[in-house]
Amino acid sequence: MLIFATLGPAGSNHDWVANRYLEFHRLDDARVDLFADFDDAVNAMLRGDVRHVIQAAVHPSVTGLVARYRNQAHIIDTFISPSQAMAVLTRAEVRLPASLGLLKATREYIDSSRWENLVAEASTVAVAEGLLNCKYDSGLTLLRYAT
Repeated sequence: MLIFATLGPAGSNHDWVANRYLEFHRLDDARVDLFADFDDAVNAMLRGDVRHVIQAAVHPSVTGLVARYRNQAHIIDTFISPSQAMAVLTRAEVRLPASLGLLKATREYIDSSRWENLVAEASTVAVAEGLLNCKYDSGLTLLRYAT
């Protein structure tokens, strides 16, 4: 079986895009394994546990990852994919949001100056969970979590 690696958790944008990649190439027998970080994913590839790593080009770790593994791993393909729709969601009971959860890679997507406190999270899924757990007032996450 052809196994690809990408950043998790399940439901993250990387997970979604990696599965679009498999669909685009009609790789019906392939699967995507999810990792907490890209170094773990690349090391799994170097060990032979997975065959390829899929990484969104806008992820902040791209440059460092390519430089670190330049003699061991190589970019072999590019794939232009839309992202899942994103939005700033605010908890309904919050009148004047003061804190915003967001993924570091998405910080420049919006003007975050209206929030006093920015809370970095590991994924858009973690942002949605943080909103549900009242960790912050607003969160930049996937629009589908509005429901």
